[in-house]
Amino acid sequence: MTVDENDFFRQATLRICSSLEIEIAIKRSLQYLEKFMPVSEMYLNLFEPDLGVIRGLAAVTTTGSKKPFPPPPLSKEAIRKIESGISEWHEVRIIKTPELNPIAIKLFSNYDLSNLSYMIMVLVIEEKTLGALGIIAEGRQRFTKTHADLI
Repeated sequence: MTVDENDFFRQATLRICSSLEIEIAIKRSLQYLEKFMPVSEMYLNLFEPDLGVIRGLAAVTTTGSKKPFPPPPLSKEAIRKIESGISEWHEVRIIKTPELNPIAIKLFSNYDLSNLSYMIMVLVIEEKTLGALGIIAEGRQRFTKTHADLI
């Protein structure tokens, strides 16, 4: 499927900005993304290094909203690693083996990560990590570089 990247960006932005209720905006975004890639859930997380947590702001599935995960406590080492890795996160990343990724393990401790595909876009402004947008699809190796490029 050929996708006009400018139109995709415009349409995705319209959905992100469509509501001040973050769950509604994320749900509309997920419904749009379904047309172009496998996706079953989306998460918006806030990184709070002073509190030592990654807090879930919104979590939606293709069938509705779900309660965001409780904020997992992060070690000082994990916080330093996240903060020092900012330069590595300028692109959307496909986590090919989420069951081996320490952050995915912490965030999704109630999931069987061995049967999921995970894509993450870290949100950074002025060299400060604000949080991340996570996209999950059921099944292994579901995301491609084309999907990451669209996000």
